[in-house]
Amino acid sequence: MQFQTRKSLEIGYDEALAQLPAALKTEGFGILTEIDVQDTLRKKLGTEFRRYKILGACNPELAHRALQTELEIGLMLPCNVIVYEADDGKTAVSAIDPTQTVGVANNPRLLTELATTVRDKLARATLRLPERQRRGDVRLDPAPVRAAGRHARIRRPRLSARGPRGALGNHVTPHVKSMPA
Repeated sequence: MQFQTRKSLEIGYDEALAQLPAALKTEGFGILTEIDVQDTLRKKLGTEFRRYKILGACNPELAHRALQTELEIGLMLPCNVIVYEADDGKTAVSAIDPTQTVGVANNPRLLTELATTVRDKLARATLRLPERQRRGDVRLDPAPVRAAGRHARIRRPRLSARGPRGALGNHVTPHVKSMPA
């Protein structure tokens, strides 16, 4: 039994996390919770784990309809979407398939159609994520931006195909200038 929709991506973990909220928004979902599993395990157990986040996604209209049908369905909300670094070096994104879990509810017949709608919307959202970085795209390192603060002004990096890092889809660090608050 498969209880999720899964997509394997060649884009980086950070890139997938950055693009996921917009992909979910196209289907009416927002992110209510974000659990950094790697950080939690490090703090609580002192152990290392791959980069792994659990996002709680909610479509308010569909959640409201589900709660009107079955109050206890709140135990299954929000819908979990996970992003992690896979063993093959790719990034995995998986979303729960509520049609597989709704059977335990008191009114599974009434909720099956709604669960199918949620499953389809989550699947379409994950399909919107690019499988690989498009040629010519430049991934910006977010660290200098975070370090400069929220009032930073970013200048586009000058790209050259001659250098070891440049316009052919490689990693480029932007020039960041701090602005007064």
